[in-house]
Amino acid sequence: MLNGRIKNLKLSSTLALVLKANELREKGKKVISLSVGEPDFPTPDYIKEAGIKAIKNGKTRYTPASGIKELKEALIDIYEKEQSYRFDINEVMVHPGSKFSIFLVANTILSEGDRVLIPLPYWVSYPEIIKFTGAEPVFVNSWNGNEFYYKYEDYEKEIKKGIKLFILSSPSNPTGIIMKKEELKKLLKAAVDYDFYLLIDECYRRIIYDGATYPSPLKVFPEAKERVIVSGSFSKTFAMTGWRIGFTFAPKEIIKYMGVLQSHSTSNPATPSQYAALAALTEEKDEVYKMVGEYQRRRDMAFDLLRKIPKIKITKPEGAFYLFPYLGEAIKGKFNSTYEFTEYLIEKYHVVVVPGEAFGLEGFIRISYAASEDDIKEGILKIAEAING
Repeated sequence: MLNGRIKNLKLSSTLALVLKANELREKGKKVISLSVGEPDFPTPDYIKEAGIKAIKNGKTRYTPASGIKELKEALIDIYEKEQSYRFDINEVMVHPGSKFSIFLVANTILSEGDRVLIPLPYWVSYPEIIKFTGAEPVFVNSWNGNEFYYKYEDYEKEIKKGIKLFILSSPSNPTGIIMKKEELKKLLKAAVDYDFYLLIDECYRRIIYDGATYPSPLKVFPEAKERVIVSGSFSKTFAMTGWRIGFTFAPKEIIKYMGVLQSHSTSNPATPSQYAALAALTEEKDEVYKMVGEYQRRRDMAFDLLRKIPKIKITKPEGAFYLFPYLGEAIKGKFNSTYEFTEYLIEKYHVVVVPGEAFGLEGFIRISYAASEDDIKEGILKIAEAING
């Protein structure tokens, strides 16, 4: 007999689409994938060399379950440099990926029946992780009919009803929007006033465009220190998806018990990966800036192509590497849902995107522009053909 909670979980929609794309490739079809959130750049050489060096130097044994001290200190230093706030060594830990960071946070602080507020659209794993804890995900739409915007007043009603946790993805996966400083300050003050935790998923924090500023939460409202949890990753910024290194900043009691849980589950993150991540921070070259510049160029190209498709509404991303256009009016009367449209797009045009239903909003699709310029152009032209054909 299976655990009831595990039976309620769904396979990640993005991974399911990868499987479908692979099936088509095995049949000899050319597939254009604009679905998976993975940089198409290789891990920078200096990071790869650090990982190889670690292996050659025998750094292949267990480390402390919460990560090596050198990497924790480097994370503290870089956060202070970039966000003007310094954490203590007991307020940081390292994980095998930032998804596990969020999993540990949820399973450390949530109890059966707790309410967790998640803005729509959400990253696909948030509600599944919350449901696994026995807590209740509560969704509030961030779409105003024309664009996406994080606005505190939209969430205030549910906050006043009582929540244990608010999960904020900023820059957002899948919309690319960033919560503005004035809205973040209101949310942080509410976390203190209404006694809930704010988990900020900063997976794409360094992938921002047009000179946009990323507000530092504990500089904006330092009084919220005991309410703020920050989850981060090396995967997107440094093109290190397969290395599986993420991290958490949080109050020391939360970090303590997250460490206990990690010690009884995965134990330490892969040792060579930790040393590669250490090099990523302490020996950083200019590769990150080059990648972000290329993402911005692709964003502009993809955004302009999508705007030419009649009846589509689209918010211009400020960060991350996704577009989340509204197709509801464009496909009305032709398809029953965006899920049906994406299936048609795969089967007939061999273009893979993610339906909005995976992120909690029907009528939208997520397009990743972490792909080649040719694939982006051809993929969007085929999307237009599928809509108009």
